[in-house]
Amino acid sequence: MLIGGVGYRYTRDLAFGPAVVDRLRGEIWPPNVEVEDLSYTPVAIVQRWLETPCARLFLVGALPRGDRTPGVLVRYAPTAVSPPPDEVQRRIGEALGGVISLENLVVVARHFGVLLRDTEVLELEPVDIGWGEGLSPPAAAAVEVAVGIVRDLVPVHDAGLLRALHERDEILQILYWLEGERLVDTVAATDLLPFLPLPPQVIAAHLRVLGRQGYVDRVPDAGDRYRLTAAGRREGGRRFAEEFAPLLRQGHGECNDPACDCHRTGDPTRCPAHQRTG
Repeated sequence: MLIGGVGYRYTRDLAFGPAVVDRLRGEIWPPNVEVEDLSYTPVAIVQRWLETPCARLFLVGALPRGDRTPGVLVRYAPTAVSPPPDEVQRRIGEALGGVISLENLVVVARHFGVLLRDTEVLELEPVDIGWGEGLSPPAAAAVEVAVGIVRDLVPVHDAGLLRALHERDEILQILYWLEGERLVDTVAATDLLPFLPLPPQVIAAHLRVLGRQGYVDRVPDAGDRYRLTAAGRREGGRRFAEEFAPLLRQGHGECNDPACDCHRTGDPTRCPAHQRTG
């Protein structure tokens, strides 16, 4: 697993990716996990990945998209769809010219076939992109959130932590199934008691962790109720399919193909099975 930060140092919040990497380098990681500052030309990174591929990729950086609240963190899986050829060519030209950009890296890596299917991006909408050292207060706070998300991602060998990971996997699968069967749209910890032999406070704690990971959102003004995000729907669907695909036909109003784009994006309109059952 490669955890990579992308950005410009000394450009305030655009240094978010390198800042997260700096924090992660102070932690102890298993030997199969690498943490690297990927703040150099995407073409060189792609060449390296062609020679030495990794199994899983998690990218962190800041991008000023302008249509989001400054300081917000967004977690997503890049789609398999490439931009138009002229846009790809422009991105490659920028990369060759030395432009460092999280989005350029994703576009160029996808174009050359080295963007892993198991890739996730954690992206900050910057508050301040001027010259200078130091992150804005919202970006500095987001660094700690990002570090916590990465910690939750990395495989562990402690029996208690492994059990907790398995329980959170089960919760994602249950939420995915409940939503797919149109039984519920949001859940509280007590709603999951019939499915899990766990105390409600443990389920509630797992839901909070899944919220920090970006897999569920807490519903505003609804108490402790949660719903799946697009990332959570994708992960829940993938795990549900992996566990139950041998027992299922095409049903559940859902796609049982873990390679389908509906699992990658959380968008049912991209899935032929959804279109047939719609």
